[in-house]
Amino acid sequence: MGEPRPKTPPVGLMRMRRSTGRDPAESPIHSHLSAPASMHGGRNVRRRIDLDSPSQDGRVATTEFSTVFEFHVYLPNRTSVEVKVVAEKCKNLTVQEFVRLVREVYLSKLCSDMRVRQKQREIAWGDHVHIEDFHGKPVDDGEFALGHESKAARVLLLYDGHPDTVHAHSGFWNVTPEPQMLGVLPQDYTLFSALADEVDNSLQAVFQLEFGKQRLICVNLDQEEGKISIFDTGKGMDGTPQNCISKWGTIGSSMNRHSVAEAIGGKPPYLKPNFGMYGFGGIGAGLHLGGNISVYSKTEVSQRVAILHLGRKSLTTSVKAGSVWKTGGEFRSPTQQELQWSPHESFTKVEISDLSCDVRSWRVEEVQRKLKDYYFPYIQNDEGEGGITETPVEIRVNGENLAGIVGGEVAHANFHSSRGEPYVIILEFTKPKERKPSEHAGAGVDRANARITCHYFPIIQGREGIENIIQELKDEDSDFSGTFETFSRRSIRRLGRLLPDAGRFLPDDRSAGRLPFMEPKRFYREKEVNRHCYKRVKAFIDVDAGFIPTTSKMDLVQKHPFTKALLELGLGLQTKDTASKTLKTKGTGPVTISITRISKDTGDRAIDVQKLHSDYTEWLTKQHDNFDVGAVFNDGVIIPTQEHHKQDLNITKDVFRVVYSIECDGKINWTVGKEKAPKHLKLLKGLPGLKNDDKDLFVTVECFISDGLPDEKGDTKIICRPIEVPEDRGSKVEGEQDQGELLDFVLGESRPFPIEILFGDKYAEVDEANWQRRLDVIQSRLPAYIELLNEQDVSKLTGPQARSASCIQSLRKNASLKAGATLPQEIIAVVRPKAHSCTSPTPLEQKYVFTESMEMSLEVCQVKLPLSLQVSLDEIKAKSERKHETKVTPSAKGGLRGLYCFRLAGTELESFLRTTGTYVFIFTLVSVKYKEVQNHNFHIDITPSSKIGHWNICSHPGICSEHHPDRNPEVMKVRLGGLLSGTLYLTRVDEFSNPMEFTRIPTDVKCDIYSVEGNQVEISITIVKDLIKISDDHLSLEIPRIEVGGGKLELLKQTMKAALKMSVDGNPAADFPIAVLPGQPASARIKENNAPKGGLKPGQVFENIIFEILDRYQNPVSSGEKVRVLLDGFEWQDKFEIERSVDENGCLDLGMRLRVTAGYGETARVEFRSTEDLPLWDTAFDIIDRKLRVMNDIPERVAAGSQLKDIVIEAVDEVGQVDNTMDGVDHTLSLDWDPSIIVPLHQGRCTVPPIQIPHTPGKLWLGCVAHTKNSELKILLTVVIEEHEKGGDGSMASENPPNDPGNLESPAVPTRHFKSSIFRKKEVREVSPDNENNKIRKAELQAAVDRKKLEDKLKNQRSKVKKYGNKLNELKRIKKDHDDAMKQYQDELDILTKEVKLETPMVKEANEPTREESLGTFDCTLMQMAAKISLLGDPPGTHAAAILLQAQRERYSEIKDVKGIVGIVALLGAVEKEDYNRALVEFLGLEDMLSIVCDSRSAAECLGVPPETGSLNKNQGLLGFVKSRNLSISGRYRVITLTDESRFFPGSEGMPPGVPAIDDADPQKLLNISPTTKPGIERLVGSLGYAVNMIHLNDDQLKIRILGRGLRESLFFVLFGYLEVFDTTNNMLRAWKNIRTTAVSLDGGLIRKRNQYEMGSREDPVVWFPAVHKNVGSSSKKGNLKVITFTPRPMHHAMNNKTAKRILELKQKKRIEYQRYSEGDTQNEIDKYTNLLKCAQQKVADTELLIKSTPTAALTRTVAEVTTGLPYGRFKA
Repeated sequence: MGEPRPKTPPVGLMRMRRSTGRDPAESPIHSHLSAPASMHGGRNVRRRIDLDSPSQDGRVATTEFSTVFEFHVYLPNRTSVEVKVVAEKCKNLTVQEFVRLVREVYLSKLCSDMRVRQKQREIAWGDHVHIEDFHGKPVDDGEFALGHESKAARVLLLYDGHPDTVHAHSGFWNVTPEPQMLGVLPQDYTLFSALADEVDNSLQAVFQLEFGKQRLICVNLDQEEGKISIFDTGKGMDGTPQNCISKWGTIGSSMNRHSVAEAIGGKPPYLKPNFGMYGFGGIGAGLHLGGNISVYSKTEVSQRVAILHLGRKSLTTSVKAGSVWKTGGEFRSPTQQELQWSPHESFTKVEISDLSCDVRSWRVEEVQRKLKDYYFPYIQNDEGEGGITETPVEIRVNGENLAGIVGGEVAHANFHSSRGEPYVIILEFTKPKERKPSEHAGAGVDRANARITCHYFPIIQGREGIENIIQELKDEDSDFSGTFETFSRRSIRRLGRLLPDAGRFLPDDRSAGRLPFMEPKRFYREKEVNRHCYKRVKAFIDVDAGFIPTTSKMDLVQKHPFTKALLELGLGLQTKDTASKTLKTKGTGPVTISITRISKDTGDRAIDVQKLHSDYTEWLTKQHDNFDVGAVFNDGVIIPTQEHHKQDLNITKDVFRVVYSIECDGKINWTVGKEKAPKHLKLLKGLPGLKNDDKDLFVTVECFISDGLPDEKGDTKIICRPIEVPEDRGSKVEGEQDQGELLDFVLGESRPFPIEILFGDKYAEVDEANWQRRLDVIQSRLPAYIELLNEQDVSKLTGPQARSASCIQSLRKNASLKAGATLPQEIIAVVRPKAHSCTSPTPLEQKYVFTESMEMSLEVCQVKLPLSLQVSLDEIKAKSERKHETKVTPSAKGGLRGLYCFRLAGTELESFLRTTGTYVFIFTLVSVKYKEVQNHNFHIDITPSSKIGHWNICSHPGICSEHHPDRNPEVMKVRLGGLLSGTLYLTRVDEFSNPMEFTRIPTDVKCDIYSVEGNQVEISITIVKDLIKISDDHLSLEIPRIEVGGGKLELLKQTMKAALKMSVDGNPAADFPIAVLPGQPASARIKENNAPKGGLKPGQVFENIIFEILDRYQNPVSSGEKVRVLLDGFEWQDKFEIERSVDENGCLDLGMRLRVTAGYGETARVEFRSTEDLPLWDTAFDIIDRKLRVMNDIPERVAAGSQLKDIVIEAVDEVGQVDNTMDGVDHTLSLDWDPSIIVPLHQGRCTVPPIQIPHTPGKLWLGCVAHTKNSELKILLTVVIEEHEKGGDGSMASENPPNDPGNLESPAVPTRHFKSSIFRKKEVREVSPDNENNKIRKAELQAAVDRKKLEDKLKNQRSKVKKYGNKLNELKRIKKDHDDAMKQYQDELDILTKEVKLETPMVKEANEPTREESLGTFDCTLMQMAAKISLLGDPPGTHAAAILLQAQRERYSEIKDVKGIVGIVALLGAVEKEDYNRALVEFLGLEDMLSIVCDSRSAAECLGVPPETGSLNKNQGLLGFVKSRNLSISGRYRVITLTDESRFFPGSEGMPPGVPAIDDADPQKLLNISPTTKPGIERLVGSLGYAVNMIHLNDDQLKIRILGRGLRESLFFVLFGYLEVFDTTNNMLRAWKNIRTTAVSLDGGLIRKRNQYEMGSREDPVVWFPAVHKNVGSSSKKGNLKVITFTPRPMHHAMNNKTAKRILELKQKKRIEYQRYSEGDTQNEIDKYTNLLKCAQQKVADTELLIKSTPTAALTRTVAEVTTGLPYGRFKA
């Protein structure tokens, strides 16, 4: 591009333009000559001239101050330069100044490139040099500013007057295509379609001319020079940007491809040749014909001819070199011939040279005929205005006008078509517009139009009109190979141009291109018109631009909706829209088609697609009746048409003729009849009427039938009697015309054939001798009986590969099959002739098979009758429950005809046979003619499939659908910790819904509970497996006892609806709806409580307190559950009983129902008990503590007869603050010395009315002030009465001064009285006149009060001791019941176990609970593990390993004497640690752990391994022992044969030299294995070593040798290899790159091979290695397998089924009882209440001790005296 803009306005600049590729907005003309450039600071700086600087885009540019114009100047010596001038300078620029600037640029280029100077001639510079524009107009002074309206550079030509003046350049034109167009180039061009594509361009060009100008296209073939030229008089091209010739050679740049919509619509045949759609027709088609293209073009405006040169090699080089395609070009003056052919002086000529060899061999006549067929409407349009024939375009080929050419398919078709009116319909196609139209051609087109014109080619004197056309085409072209059947019946023209492949005949197209509505109906019986007439029509289809062609324009795009709608017109995939008389085609998308019938007779009218076929057939019938002349007959007999004639003969007219002589086609002249010699014919396959026959038909011609009277034209049929039909059963004319009877024609068993069968080579005459021989053969092949082909015969017909699928031997033997079993693909039946008896051999030859076409019926009946010889087939059919019938006609296989193939696979019969039952197959020949043919029958039994389809759970026995047809079984309720409310019945059906019987009880039946949303609920489910049994009909599995454990019910929400999902043997089975209810009430808690924090108040009513009642699993109990509520310190505010029901939330709302009755400082309790009076939960509430105190001091001594005034009493809380809330009528104080007076508290205070002291001195006065409602709130007032001292006035003076607080009334606390303040005197209790003992008595009195309080406290504590004791006794009783039940179960187990008489104790189940201390799960001895293995299998003891142990214990000779049986893997070693043991066992798996090891092939054969040669002897070895003991081995078992030493330990791989493979110094003989495969790493982090060295061997095991190697080197290395053990999975994964092969971690990780990891939880194994004990490895032989002395028998031999079942039942009960005991909190509750009882008893003891320490003897009298009358008796403890 250009330089950066200068900061100051430049004066001017001239430079050479360097072309860097095409710019979309730029002129396609570029110069390859560039000005010299020098490098400045890394930039290209072009030389500056004394003109303004150009813009960076190289065009008319605006700098910061001015506009710059760009000029491309082409020089006369094939060079060009680029000049840029500031716009202001251009206005006054002269021609000579401009030439000077051009010269300077040119000379500077010569200086930089000497090669240009040498190759090009010199320019004659001077005043005579002038400038012309591209159109040849001279440019004068001051006109250089013109022509810059667009941004493109202006093109100028410089002339120097030299005769060798050529404005040209090798890279003149830029033809770089649009990138997306390179992927859509046509791939299916033919040579002639390429030529037609070039003519398309010319035709489109000449049609753009104005009316009156010559439209001429000249095609010239020059085979000598190898050139083709196409000349047209179109508008032409030049070098201007808008009409540049380079667009012709640029793929995708044509503007015509965007004018498709302009050619949609109009009048047929739509002569609007807007063919361009893809933009590559010119260059693509041209290069397909030849290697070089030259395009010459001129417009009316331009004076020069623009020339473009294209070459395949140069373009290929441009593609490889880069993305810019440039080609040569030039300008010249037009020739005289070019101006002569184009008077308006515009033209385009395309010259193609270097033609291919095939093009050079073209004949001019062939090209002329083909081009005439391609463009016939443009050459000769017979549909011009007013019916005048027009010539829209003159097309010449080698100078000859195609309008005068004779020949071509179109011309011949027009000549031979009927004179009648053709069948014409106009179609309008519409579809919704695309929201986002794609970029392909034709995208967005939403409408299209088409016209279908059907011409009828009648038969004349027995010769088809189409055959005449074919013959004429063959005369013109000897290579033409069409026939009557293959001649295309469809021709499609788009915009008047033929699409040759649109009507091409395809071998699999039986319609020869006919549209669907032109085809006879599928089951049409020639009632309206002969089917052969449909073949005499050809459809000529004209479509507009709405239909999209292929890129080569050979055909329409088949997948386009409009194309599919057109070609499927009349199919049954269309639906009718009666409102608009349109149809919508389902298979082609939402395309709507409107149909208009064009007719001169009936006028134009809309037609419904449903009536299209009938309308077309009506036209076809008229054409056939009016123009077909098949043959010439004599008069014959006229017979009126009756109904049976219409059906049998397809007679359409009122009368028809029966004739006996015929003459047609110049070859046939027959006369037939009774008095004439019979005419015998052999009709070949494929003739009309023989389509369904599989053989040639031999017939005798009886007569001919012609519709209508002699002067009418109608269908003609030939009546033929088949050879097997006797003459008396053939056709005949009944009635006597001479006697006036009405004649009638009876067809009999004869057959009518269209007369067209005589117009070909599909028949042959048969002489009498051959006829008689054929008749004898037929008589010997009459049918006798039905037979099914056996397996060998079927394999011969279908091949040995179909033998397994066609095996019917099992069916013929009345076998039993499983539902869904592989049935024969087909059953093949044949009808045997009479000459063959049932006992004679039936070779597979045609003469032993009856081949007449008849129907055979196969009836399959499902019955419940006992099948015997006395049951007739009619009775079976009448009493069958289900029935299926199939009828077939004979077919051929393997060259054998007459086979009745009943297909089973993939048919309804296959589904019919999937239901269990007995089925009878009955094969019957459906023929009235051969009723005596013997049928064939057999029966089979269908049993359920072995594949389970699904399981069902129901509360009823049998199939669930029988009890619940709506598939909604009733919902069972279950309570946590309880049992399911009923028995469940588990059924299963096979994959075809057939009930399946249970043959055994599954070993593993589990249940899980899932919520409605599908989430698993963590609730334990226990199935008592011992109680599971199979129903009497073996269709149900009864599960009577399902125990539900504990769990949380949050996932079930409030509905409690769930699904009980059951799995059988680890596979999901079925689910059953249940309602999971919470358990029984077990505890409670406070959910809501508005009690104040400080405590409750006496008399307070709980406004809001809600208790949540929970079961033992902390779930809220169900709604309606009842609990007993016991109160202490509360009383009920309602009248309901103590048993109360919880609400739907499991809560008990006691708000406003509880009132506090406890006093201040006491405790109130609420206790919940079950309805069985079991304690659930209790809680205590503290009552606030309040005390009364005297605010002022009371004098200790007062004078007798005086008054105590202003005594203020306060109610204070625990911290001594006055309780201001104690106010009002609820808080009053009573005075014991005057019960009639009540003093109310005001904000916690009151003033006691004046107290009158008695007049008796020497006494102690006591007064009690108490709360009227809560008597425990009280205070005791005491004073000592003294004598009144007389004063001066003779009155007694008080001891206290007058202003003493005890005597003064407090002004802050006014005295308020409820009643009258008049006090009544009360007798004062005197104590003793002794004044010295007053203080002592007062202390004694206080001690008495304190003692009373202690006694009340002691009473409360003793009640708690009693309560705790009762609770503790109840818990101990519950525990005792558990212990008794467990002991009872264990005692019975011990008795039953002794009865079994096993010398070793029975191995407990892995999940059996025990409360005794025992060894760990993996801590067992070798003998214990052997005992466990001996009980494996189903039933127990039937595993191969267990049977081997039994055989060794019994010293079975054929096992004992066999050398090489090493033992069982699990018993050949031990492991020290439990976690090591678990890891190794999990790696091996159960099958490897129970594998039997041997070291020879003979030992393996003894264990049941088949020998390499011969058969296995099942009476010897392990299998012989099984057979002798009447046992059976359950499941599979594995035998390891250690005979390949290459798999043993190879040696000390990776160890330093000299290190032995085995560490002989180690007692265990460990293997020396390198810690890692990586050098420099001593040990991997977390690695515990190799598994092969973790196996501990005892002395006997160390002595075992296998091929001279120990067990560790051989067996355990084969099993473990380089398995490395890690402590954690994380360390294992970190070291996986350094691990040899495999690894395992102690926490469950496993790597079996690279990039394959196994994680997750694991279960305890069934079998493991024995643990290593102290005696392992010693010389003792107790651990050796060979000296095991115990003899436990298998479970099914050691005890009977009843004893075994009882043992399992006791174990299950024991486990359930243990789970109940362990799941509860009984022991914790016992411990809790034991501690509470001890604390309460200690408190009682302490209180009793405190009471005893109080001196009661001295206070007896005082207390009795002092407490008399005091209100203690009213107080509550």
